[in-house]
Amino acid sequence: MRTVIDVDPNDIEFAVFNPRGEKPKDIESDPSFVQLKDSVYKYGVLVPLVVHVQSGAGKKPYRLIDGERRLRAALDTNAKKVPVRITDVGGPLGDVIQAFHIHMLRKQWSQVPQTRGLKRILRHKRWEGREKFNDEELEELQTLTGCSKDQLRPLLRAARYDDGVLDDVENGRLRYSHLVQIEESLVERIEDEYPGLLAKIPKMTLRQKMIQKAKKNLLGTRSLMLNVAPVISRARTPSEKKDVERLLRRFANEDDMTPEEVLKEFERAHPTAQLDVLDQMRQVLDAAEALDALLNHFQPHDAKSWPDMARKIEVSLERLRKSISRKIRGLKGTASR
Repeated sequence: MRTVIDVDPNDIEFAVFNPRGEKPKDIESDPSFVQLKDSVYKYGVLVPLVVHVQSGAGKKPYRLIDGERRLRAALDTNAKKVPVRITDVGGPLGDVIQAFHIHMLRKQWSQVPQTRGLKRILRHKRWEGREKFNDEELEELQTLTGCSKDQLRPLLRAARYDDGVLDDVENGRLRYSHLVQIEESLVERIEDEYPGLLAKIPKMTLRQKMIQKAKKNLLGTRSLMLNVAPVISRARTPSEKKDVERLLRRFANEDDMTPEEVLKEFERAHPTAQLDVLDQMRQVLDAAEALDALLNHFQPHDAKSWPDMARKIEVSLERLRKSISRKIRGLKGTASR
């Protein structure tokens, strides 16, 4: 990437996509954009934009890769020059990947924009709509995004949802963890244990039903993992499996049925199929992987605006650290090597 130069903002053409998935009206209505314009009016654009050089009839000299808000603020405040870094042309996929890396490195992206960026990469790779990837494809995605497997796992699960659902997450009507848990603790479990059920209740329908429950506050972010996933794994006999399939159909079709009711009804019908040690170990493993993925995205320095909550998290994590240390000591020597 070359040194910074100053160019006329009117000479920069907007990218065909916005890395955050924002529309111009979303940017204009955001209070933080008003603050950005005030800053640009007083001090100019401080962080360079990233652009490609382009040529051709009717085209502006540069095409934007990163910095749409800054460019819009410069245009709105009639700025004469903006700093830019010129990068080599990499084609549409190169633009998407470069924007993804830029934002990931700055840690400005929350999970939803990361997911939108990943969806664009999948679209360019013609992998959009795919739910399973082989090892080579996962390695390629790791290379393209710079994400580890643990970071990619929740992003790929959330990428199965359309932009309307991601909008709901950004607007506070859903939690991002809802999407991940619906996939991990329900859809994937059913696909593994009761694939025939998906012929009666397609994945898309199942997801829509769960999203509706989540919006009605009938589905906590951990309730599927704690109530429905254990029922799926506990069923051993044909009678238990038949009842689980019946309960899962009801859970999907009855708008007001909760995960807690699924567990209660199963235990009422099969009181001897209580949580055994293997089930408990599976839950510990699931919870550990979910927490690890969450902590990979959590940035402590972002919590400075909420010191009370930050302190609570600190105390809770310290308590958890001590508990984990005790369990690790207890597990040493028990696993086969």
